[in-house]
Amino acid sequence: MTARPGRIPVNEALIVARYVKAGWSITRAAREQGIGTKKARAILDAAGVQIRGPVGTPGDTRIAAVYERLGSVKAVKHIIGGEHADIVAALERTGTPRTVPPKPEPVRYTPRGLATSRSPRPAGSEHGAHGSRVPRT
Repeated sequence: MTARPGRIPVNEALIVARYVKAGWSITRAAREQGIGTKKARAILDAAGVQIRGPVGTPGDTRIAAVYERLGSVKAVKHIIGGEHADIVAALERTGTPRTVPPKPEPVRYTPRGLATSRSPRPAGSEHGAHGSRVPRT
């Protein structure tokens, strides 16, 4: 651990573990310890860790695998972390096809208002969903 005046010491082993075993980015591992990316990169270099490159990296393949299993960028972001644009770029680099969520069915309007799947109000019902007065028709 490296001591910093007035601060909590940096846990170098944790930075290495997060980067190598958990697949975190250098930036994310550095932020967790409250240091800059240059310092985190120096710690990884000193530990003999091979820095991942931008194309076809193990991080990209991990992102692609999680995406294929869960099916959404939002889920990948929740599990792995990172920015939406970085995840999409990793998917493009690995050639992973993006799935498009189905479009919701269009809303139908009827002469009496919005058509819903709920059954009509029972006879004698004078109040709406929030207790507001609804005129009888």
